Amino acid sequence: RDFINYWMIDKKHVKPRAITGVDDSTLNVLLQIDRNGEELLIPAADEFFDKVDTDNKCIYTHLPDGLV
Repeated sequence: RDFINYWMIDKKHVKPRAITGVDDSTLNVLLQIDRNGEELLIPAADEFFDKVDTDNKCIYTHLPDGLV
């Protein structure tokens, strides 16, 4: 839940997206992202994260094609 109100910034997608929620009801934790009214669920997997900047509340990622 610490990532709510963080910004997710992906190398391939120019526009940063706000993390609006965290779904930890299953083994795989999912970050909830709002994309123009559509909810995206992004796995909170270490292999997708390049850097977590806690000072600026940003997560830098490299998400696989088709996920966003």
